[in-house]
Amino acid sequence: MNLSNQILKNNSAIFSVTVSIFVFFVALIPVQAGKLEDTAQQTTVQINSEGNNSPGGSGVIINKKGKIYTVLTANHVVCDAIKGRKKITCTTDVSYTIRTYTGKDYPIKDRRALQQNENDPDLAVVTFEAQENYPVATLGNSQEVEREADIKVTGFPTIFGKGGTEREYSVTRGKVTTLLRKEKNGYTLVYDATTKTGNSGGPVFDISGRVIGIHGQGDYGGEDGSDPSELQTTRIQKPVIPVKKLVPGKKETGTSPEGKTGFNGAIPINTYFALIGEKPPTPNPSRGVIPPKTEQEPIATIGNTGNFPASMDKLSQLLSQGDWKGADEETKSLMLEISQASGSLNDKAISRLSCGKLSFINQIWQTKSQGRFGFSAQAQKWKSLFGNKFEPTNEHFEDFATDLGWRYRGRYLSNNQLKYSLDAPKGYLPRAFLDGPVWGNFIAYFDGCKIK
Repeated sequence: MNLSNQILKNNSAIFSVTVSIFVFFVALIPVQAGKLEDTAQQTTVQINSEGNNSPGGSGVIINKKGKIYTVLTANHVVCDAIKGRKKITCTTDVSYTIRTYTGKDYPIKDRRALQQNENDPDLAVVTFEAQENYPVATLGNSQEVEREADIKVTGFPTIFGKGGTEREYSVTRGKVTTLLRKEKNGYTLVYDATTKTGNSGGPVFDISGRVIGIHGQGDYGGEDGSDPSELQTTRIQKPVIPVKKLVPGKKETGTSPEGKTGFNGAIPINTYFALIGEKPPTPNPSRGVIPPKTEQEPIATIGNTGNFPASMDKLSQLLSQGDWKGADEETKSLMLEISQASGSLNDKAISRLSCGKLSFINQIWQTKSQGRFGFSAQAQKWKSLFGNKFEPTNEHFEDFATDLGWRYRGRYLSNNQLKYSLDAPKGYLPRAFLDGPVWGNFIAYFDGCKIK
């Protein structure tokens, strides 16, 4: 074989291999895309209610622990707020159900509103119990989102007059148009994907199939002096201009019946992470796929007061029973576990505390004591004495302990001498988890968590 024939043969072989590889990857793309579409549909849920006139909303499964699934949604989807109250208070005469992609309905087991006040981010988490195995959506990092990024919104809009359980799963695609610095209820991620009433609470996915936001608001023209935005589960606004009724099977042209501008908003997923005191996942430098989320502890409701991690059931039960001493010891155990410390907390252990779990523990104490006990009550006491000075000095701790009643006539009370009852001064408990001047560092850390 001469040299030219050998070169031609080698080039043919290389070309054949190159074409094979190209065909393999081209064939792989639809398979991967198909899997992402399946996951999006299987993790998006329909949320319906009984007892109000809501057409329903949407949500996304973000966690699973045993038989308990956690769904992230917009708070207005699962909370019929009582008007006229400064703090968001949900009516108790409305029941909600979750419908999965299989068509099966489950009653909402627990609910935790992350929105406390009117202007807070419009988010909530709910749980349902199921024997069936459902996938969990992968949460992304909304800080990575840029203008003109491709996104898709999934959910159950009220199209062609279908509401409640008649709604069908829908996918719309679009691009991120802007990232607002600030917007009421946290809707700062803006895009042009088509949405409608019923989409509220549904996920916004990036091209890698990661949840980067929770949809919930549509922008309206506002030419009639009305509010230029509307949460998309409640009663929609009157038309900006009259249009003919949409006839099934015919295309809609011109301005939509709701007078929408075409811009819609979501709450970035990083807002959710901030509210629960967790850091968003960090993608690899090439912005590849973030590893699937592993099972985490679900949020479980304790009574009718709020939703807390299951590991805090014992604390809540002890407080409900009025066992203040037992609850004090349980709080110590939880704090040592969370900070990965043994014996007692020091500066390094305090820095390892999770703001999210501190918030849970504080909320349980606050709720069960009618606001008398908990870290926030102790932080208020500290600030009333020293302002924003958190120096861990003996002098500060002596004054703090004396004012709370832990120190009497120059001597610190032993655990057996402490007053374990609601008659104790405000901020008196919990006490056992920490001792000495390091309280200054703890109050400073707690204050930095911005826990209300």
